[in-house]
Amino acid sequence: MSNANWHDLKGQLITRVVASVTDDEVTVYTTGINLRAYHRSECCESVRLIRTEGDIENLTGATILNAEDDSGTQDPDWYKETYDYSHTWTKLTLNTTKGDAHFWFLGE
Repeated sequence: MSNANWHDLKGQLITRVVASVTDDEVTVYTTGINLRAYHRSECCESVRLIRTEGDIENLTGATILNAEDDSGTQDPDWYKETYDYSHTWTKLTLNTTKGDAHFWFLGE
């Protein structure tokens, strides 16, 4: 895996995208770099991959037009569970020539 950040994916050609709710990570494989997005928990926090939006299977062969990392994004309307403690949402977005994908992480 690369030491790149999410924004470095811009302009890359996707060979595969894997989103694992079990492992709470997203891995983007490209012809130039491979990047695994996850959060290493510290102390009492927990970070989970809650939702994936978009057809990630269809993104193979697409060029990434934009890659955004929105830490601290607003609470999504679709999330109806209550929060036990303070929380932070992070939304990772890939805009591609074949469509968009969004990955929602919740840190509590």
